[in-house]
Amino acid sequence: MKTKKANALIFVLGLIFASSIVAVEIVGQASRSLKSSASSTWERELRNDAYSALYASIAVLKEYEKIDGALYSSQQGWAKPLEEKRLEFPSGASVEVEIVDESGKLPLCSLDSASLQKIFEEMDISTNEAQEMADSIIDWRDDDDAKSFNGAEFDDYERNEAKPPNRHILSFDEFRYINKVRDVFFDENGLPNDLFKTFSSAISLELFEKTNLNSASPETLKMMLDIEEKDYDDSLYRALRGEIGQVSDGIVWVKNSTELSSRGAAEIPYKNAEYKCQLLKINITVKRGVASYYMCAYYASAETVKYYEENIKKVYTQTEDANLGKKTDSNPSVVMGSVYTSSTSLSSQDKTYTVIKVYERGNNQ
Repeated sequence: MKTKKANALIFVLGLIFASSIVAVEIVGQASRSLKSSASSTWERELRNDAYSALYASIAVLKEYEKIDGALYSSQQGWAKPLEEKRLEFPSGASVEVEIVDESGKLPLCSLDSASLQKIFEEMDISTNEAQEMADSIIDWRDDDDAKSFNGAEFDDYERNEAKPPNRHILSFDEFRYINKVRDVFFDENGLPNDLFKTFSSAISLELFEKTNLNSASPETLKMMLDIEEKDYDDSLYRALRGEIGQVSDGIVWVKNSTELSSRGAAEIPYKNAEYKCQLLKINITVKRGVASYYMCAYYASAETVKYYEENIKKVYTQTEDANLGKKTDSNPSVVMGSVYTSSTSLSSQDKTYTVIKVYERGNNQ
């Protein structure tokens, strides 16, 4: 009798133990589900705040454009558009917005082999290496498999190496895979050296044609003059910053080459030079507690929109397997792991500037 009671007790205890395991798992599943739901809701709210900040920033830019007649330089005052608490968020989120002029750099897409060679030679790279680097970059990005005289095409790469994708370069990381270029721009450990850092700091991989001199760094200005075989003088940069020459009403930016020359600039670049912003990069970071959401929007001039639309299909119609060189159809809505959004819903009624693409990244991306 006692044995039966003991067995019954053990059986009951076993049921209780099994039930507790099931209960813990159910509670865990419910907790994870609620946490996921709360996280998703929170991210949607942060994303809404980011878009609110984007529209507010565009409104600020339009205000400066209306007052000054155009967007010339961050010296107009639009670099931190929400710094004066122009927008408050009911959610209590903190929002930081920074706008930089991407067109203050030299667009790689506008540089041919001869221009690249001149830039490399002025960086104290030998003529032979400069020619090989320039042609290899062109072969990497052009839309054919024809090898340039000093370049490198598909058959020049090892079997297990990345192969030329035959489209515009999307990331500076690609340079570490380009034949003849990686040996000059990276050390034996694959780390970028000073030559690469100088080059990448003055070059943009975005699709636009002209460089805004008002936003250009000394390195970019020097490269522009190198292409035209002119000597760089610091008077150019100082004139663009209003440090020399006549400046009235606090307008330190210039509107044309005549104004720039009158301020005392020794040499001025003319090829693909502009004095208005062609492509603005709007960086937005929204934070609430430990959660954060990042958005980057590109705000383009009418000229850049046209150029972008003409070239964008060449970039996103195909993608490649970096290891095998195998090309496959790609989804143009996903770019380098970020979300690409059509500009249609963000286009302005006046056709001066338009948001052409938006990258977004939440906590889990």
